Amino acid sequence: MKQGETRFARQARLPRPTWIGPVVALGVLLGATWGSTAANHLSGEWEAAIAVDAPANAWSVETEFTVELTFGDWTGSSRTVLELGTWKRQDLDIVGAIGRFALESDLRFEPSKDRFRDWITEIEWWWNEIQVTLTTKLTRSTDWVIIELGREWANTELDASLRWRAPTGSCAFACYDAGIELAFDGCGIAAELACDFDDDGFDAFVVDFSDLRVPFLPWATVDLEIARTLSATTIECSPDAVLSTPWCDGHLRLTIKGEFPKAPALLPISIAEASLTADIEAWRIEATAFLDPAHWAKGLYWLGLEADASWDIEPYGRLTLRFESPWSETAPGPLEGALTYQPTDDLEFTVSGILDPAAHRIDRLVVALAVAW
Repeated sequence: MKQGETRFARQARLPRPTWIGPVVALGVLLGATWGSTAANHLSGEWEAAIAVDAPANAWSVETEFTVELTFGDWTGSSRTVLELGTWKRQDLDIVGAIGRFALESDLRFEPSKDRFRDWITEIEWWWNEIQVTLTTKLTRSTDWVIIELGREWANTELDASLRWRAPTGSCAFACYDAGIELAFDGCGIAAELACDFDDDGFDAFVVDFSDLRVPFLPWATVDLEIARTLSATTIECSPDAVLSTPWCDGHLRLTIKGEFPKAPALLPISIAEASLTADIEAWRIEATAFLDPAHWAKGLYWLGLEADASWDIEPYGRLTLRFESPWSETAPGPLEGALTYQPTDDLEFTVSGILDPAAHRIDRLVVALAVAW
């Protein structure tokens, strides 16, 4: 499967009347429905954040405003993002159902750049255990048409997809790739078989087994993946052990990889990743070591530490605390942290920041408020 094709970006620009038209059309639709439907429900959310960037000696204010209107089986929403008074983003979305058909259409603009971003529409039809989905993705450079077919049985699921693409404004659609996936669960074993094709033919075949039980080790399971491409066969084994002590409960997970570029020649099998997770009262702590330098974060950090906790402080709401820190071979990297207080379901305060231990300073500080209704 080709990489990087799921992010749709264009370079052409559309004149202002082109993107104002759909905005006005959706507004007229919602307005007409509001006046004619008795069961309308209006809701929304307002978020504001002030960010201070110490190294750049700069600050910014970002406001996000979302309005959602439900009318019958349909919901229309509008999301607006402003930054320092600049209209950065405008999203319009409508979701609904008619009989056996479900529709979702998402239209996005970048008003500050006076241009359309993309328009994604998904139509889904189902009958009993059969589901067919048609998706169109219109962007500034490439248009996509995607058809997906799904069928479910008691312990089996079959999915197939086919994608076409064409330059924007052209009807010269060409097949880009296709895939088929079979998943089944039987005798306590969950397995998936997947085969991918691109415009040149065969691309990859993958066999995946999940949560395999280990004889005489009831506290351990194993995930196993075997992938075959035109250039190599890769085996990935991930044992997961449950660790229980009087002080905490945890998991130890390893990712072991081996590659066979020219069968039956065998490259050394290596441990590519190790992860340890522990739950200690309200805290969940996770340490992940990337033992393959090719997977180091930013090519520098081989170890990642995360910790988060949440407390219910009845009747005063809920408090959440999160920390995240990468480590290089010689020193810790930037420490990211966030403290969130939620007195009610509709109100939330957050203070977050980035601390640079090497420079002994706070690189970024953000104070945010979110209100829903």
